[in-house]
Order: sequence, then C-alpha cells, then structure tokens
Amino acid sequence: MAGCVGTPPFKRMVDPMAGEAAPPPKLVHLMISGRVQGVSYRVWLQKEAQARGVSGWARNRSNGDVEAFLSGSPDAVQSLCEICRSGPPYARVDQILLGEANSSVLALMGPQGSFNILPTL
Repeated sequence: MAGCVGTPPFKRMVDPMAGEAAPPPKLVHLMISGRVQGVSYRVWLQKEAQARGVSGWARNRSNGDVEAFLSGSPDAVQSLCEICRSGPPYARVDQILLGEANSSVLALMGPQGSFNILPTL
C-alpha cells in the first residue's frame, strides 16, 4: 500500500533486552470512507491494533467516515493499514486516505500502548 510507507524522522531507540536498535515508531493518519459506521469498524480496528501491538485511536466523523491514528512498529502498522481495506464483516471500504501523522495527535492517545475509541467529531 503506497500511502502507508512514510514515517517522520525519529531517533532510533535501543531495546535493552535485544541490545540492538529498534526501528522508530511509524505514525499514520487514516480517513476511511464507505459503509464504516454502524458495522463495528472502530471496535474491530481496536482489536486488530491490540493484536499487533499498535497504539492509537479511532473515531467516527460526522460525515460518515472513520478517522484513525496508528503508532507502532513499521511492520505492524503496515499490516494493519492493509487489512483496513477490508474491515470487519458488513463493512464496505470505498476509500482510505493515508498520510503521515502529526505528533500532536499523540495527546489523544492516552496511555502508551493503548488503542482508544474516541467520541464522534
């Protein structure tokens, strides 16, 4: 998925258990359009993110879209971006707009490592 590849510059972190540098987290902003409200898309996304160790949040938008922010290892975020194209049963994803996320959205995330469902905006 071409739009889900860029990451902002981050310092490399060292994993004390592995003794080697861990890749910097990938931050991605998604706007998902189609029949994505009323089909448990946000709850499905939360479960899929938690299974991959991805942090972030998802919320419904008043225009019918679902907006999400993902933060995690590049491979985990890429995997999650790819399955967002199909979504949960009964969802129909027409379009996903992907972009690099601004670090200011981190404030909406809550505790590190969590994935939250936020109120509609």
